[in-house]
Amino acid sequence: MFNKENKIAVLLTIIGWIEIVGGLVCGINFSSIDNGFGEEFILSIFLMWTSAGIISGVLFLALAEIVEFLNNIRDSLRDKKPITEHEFRDQNKDQASNNLKEYPTKTGEWSITEKQQQAIYKLYSGKHNIKVISTPYRNFCIVEIERDKIDIIEFNQNGFPYILADFHWKEIQKEIKQWYKEHKC
Repeated sequence: MFNKENKIAVLLTIIGWIEIVGGLVCGINFSSIDNGFGEEFILSIFLMWTSAGIISGVLFLALAEIVEFLNNIRDSLRDKKPITEHEFRDQNKDQASNNLKEYPTKTGEWSITEKQQQAIYKLYSGKHNIKVISTPYRNFCIVEIERDKIDIIEFNQNGFPYILADFHWKEIQKEIKQWYKEHKC
């Protein structure tokens, strides 16, 4: 049932079964009362002790199961080796191609639709005087918040804009920032 090396789970399982058996034994012993005329069995006392033993025992068994699951998760994570940034990028490219999302390429001139601009203004609803600039990469634009503070926005397949994280499309972001420096108005 449990990994014998996981001593905590084994101990909690043993305690759980002792609680269940102990509750049953206590229920039998304490529910028999001598009233002077003979032994009398009181069902309510039996049920109280037995149910208390079963409930506490099952809680210990459940806790042992949780400890065992956590131990298995820890062991499986320990066996995995960390991936490098290059492997991470390759996995994301593979996943992107599986989602029919192509690696961004320069397309020359393209324009942001009115719907996309409205979505960007909603994204930056608390900011005033933002400037939206199309880039040479299709579905990528720059939002100039202040003179030297910019965000790079990518539009997903549904046209929804999101701000790129520093690690996402790292090379593309570098090229877009370089393009922005060269063509800054």
